[in-house]
Amino acid sequence: MDTDEGKAILSSPNGAGVAYLLFTHKRQLGRKTMSKVTVFADDGKKQPRPPSLVYHVAGAPTEGDQSSVKRSEKAEAMLARRVFE
Repeated sequence: MDTDEGKAILSSPNGAGVAYLLFTHKRQLGRKTMSKVTVFADDGKKQPRPPSLVYHVAGAPTEGDQSSVKRSEKAEAMLARRVFE
């Protein structure tokens, strides 16, 4: 999800909705992140349709993981406010 294409899909309205779900349900789900997105389309013979997106959710890096970024709850709330307002 670090590529320009991945970032574009994450910043789409669908990606923002999934991010909002994960952020607002952190207590119930734990720390999760979107690990990848699968884009697919049917053959469109009956009716043309836009492509479908499947967001794959995985556990976020743990605090002990060297690749994780530590953020305070205040920083996460500020980020969510900026993204979803």
